[in-house]
Amino acid sequence: MIVHMRAVIIILIGLVFVAPPVIADETTDLEAGIAAYRVKNFQATIEKVLPLAIEGNAEAQYIISTMYFNGDGFPEDQCLSVIWAEKAARQGHAYAAVAMGFAYQGSGGIKRDEEMAYRWMAYGHKQGHPDILDEVDFLARYITAEQRADIDEDLKTWNPLHLPAPEFFPISRKAFKPIDLRSQIRDLGLTACTIQ
Repeated sequence: MIVHMRAVIIILIGLVFVAPPVIADETTDLEAGIAAYRVKNFQATIEKVLPLAIEGNAEAQYIISTMYFNGDGFPEDQCLSVIWAEKAARQGHAYAAVAMGFAYQGSGGIKRDEEMAYRWMAYGHKQGHPDILDEVDFLARYITAEQRADIDEDLKTWNPLHLPAPEFFPISRKAFKPIDLRSQIRDLGLTACTIQ
């Protein structure tokens, strides 16, 4: 729960403060989409931002990821959130990289991996995320000193395009009692993903 709350806070901070490097036509739509998101007009956000995300705009991809993560305008879907965050993170988007780190900590429907969580969080910090250093240091406790040294060395020339794709664990709603699905999933040591 603490990891999930930290992820939400960091994601929201990213939406408020990140200024995307985009061309003029995209800027107007992106700014309009961000403004719509701030006032919770999710349909307008989707109309402005989704086409840009599909075209490959990293900031737009991050916004769509956040909307899926929070269930804003889309059904809450951790897997789709991670898919969009990964697209943005692989382009160097600092906040999306941090979102990937949280996903690897177990809040994104993908296989938990502390080394990958540390790698993405450290990359997010390197790319300019101002508030993540404490989390990077926290994650360092869960990997060996050798792993940390190797990752820190890799970050000097690291290209996220070379990382493997996350391993997803979609779970069917039919496999569980409908009363408390998330608790049952957590009890199995899994995280929520696309649940139909």
